[in-house]
Amino acid sequence: MGWSGEPSAPKPGERARFDTAVTATADGWIINGSKAFATSATGATHAILLVNTEGPGGARHSQGSPEGLLMLACDLSDRSISIDTSWWDPVGMRSTASHLVKFEDTFVPRDCLIGKPGSYLLDQWQTAFVPHYAASFLGAAEAVYEYAVKYVKHQDKVSDPYIQHRIGSIGINVDTAHLWLHHVAGLWDRGSREQAALAGIRVRHLVEHLAEQSVHHCIRACGARSLIRPSPVERFLRDLTFYIRHDNDDHVLATIGRQVLGERHDVSFYKP
Repeated sequence: MGWSGEPSAPKPGERARFDTAVTATADGWIINGSKAFATSATGATHAILLVNTEGPGGARHSQGSPEGLLMLACDLSDRSISIDTSWWDPVGMRSTASHLVKFEDTFVPRDCLIGKPGSYLLDQWQTAFVPHYAASFLGAAEAVYEYAVKYVKHQDKVSDPYIQHRIGSIGINVDTAHLWLHHVAGLWDRGSREQAALAGIRVRHLVEHLAEQSVHHCIRACGARSLIRPSPVERFLRDLTFYIRHDNDDHVLATIGRQVLGERHDVSFYKP
């Protein structure tokens, strides 16, 4: 996994500061600071750190020349690395671990550099990563689809026309998401990088909404009891509500609009 998260703006009442500083040495780099949203921090043995020699690390808020952004393979068994598990207490995705990780004079040798300095930005590696969000959103839609069909059949409500509408809508959403993802994958397979990048942000935007609609269609069809544990629907709702916030969908959609209108646009991080 790659760790890039260094939120630049604190939320109200937040005291923690997230940034990393990198110092070059003759045979590598020394890292100090912290990263948030460090996925699998308590279970992984290594992580790819996105750090910047020209300022706070992380790809999203990178400033200065692109070559300042480095990808370093970091051995997490280093005693200079500590993990704060109290920071990760989200409304959803509670079974995951995306903790706060701190680095104190952590040394990463030069042979642990991945790619060339700046490759992540210059070669737009992030654009190949974007469609995975849509695939994850689709997983939630497929899960509620399976549950809703089973639920209404078990309750013998299959003849209710309003429930039929809800189930039919989820089915169309799932099929639409699959078609879009197949289209994006085909573009990447054919080497159409620019088209694939543009299609990738479209599918990321679209499937977010298809998945959200599908969860709410399921709740409408199955009723309040579908939100009572041990029903999995309440977890689908929590997890999806949280997971889609990895990016601001308003910015994603605005980026799509800027591309259509011939304006400058950023298909990696959706900046104006």
